Amino acid sequence: MDFNWNETKKVDEQTFSADNLDRAKYATYLTSLIKAKGGTDKSNLSNYVLNLDAEWGAGKTYFLKRWSEDLKGNHPVVYIDA
Repeated sequence: MDFNWNETKKVDEQTFSADNLDRAKYATYLTSLIKAKGGTDKSNLSNYVLNLDAEWGAGKTYFLKRWSEDLKGNHPVVYIDA
């Protein structure tokens, strides 16, 4: 699954600008990683939890909201803002 964040996008009444720092490549990588760890065979499924930790203002909300919004169409997504 490839992500194209070249356009502005509105998520939950918040507008996110285009991806000027090329973060979409990390969304592509992490999606592939989680799919591989979680398995695709119904008899061998497992869960995977991802924690994103960075200093204030590093872009965590931007990344996670854009990524989760794109994933919602094909995968179950739980977004928790602690």
